[in-house]
Amino acid sequence: MEVADNHLAALRAGDVSLAYDHTSKVFRKATPLPAYKKFIAAYPILGQHEEFSAGDREFDGDTGSVEGTITSSEYGTATIKFIMVKDGDNWKIQGFNLE
Repeated sequence: MEVADNHLAALRAGDVSLAYDHTSKVFRKATPLPAYKKFIAAYPILGQHEEFSAGDREFDGDTGSVEGTITSSEYGTATIKFIMVKDGDNWKIQGFNLE
């Protein structure tokens, strides 16, 4: 899903504010930008990965998910699952889990 790719590309470029723009209104209401920046800083693989490989995708109406792996030469590999929602006319990230 393009929004997941764009979100991770923004993090990789060090543009946390742009990555935050890819999140839904509900996410932003529950997680202010400073809290999001703190979360991203706590998991450096998010900003320092070299590759994202999307795997399972499930969509039903206005909700969906994309699961895949991110790989970093420094931090190894982690599984990431994005929860997506339709926010107006655009898909946005409602949340994500990193393992």
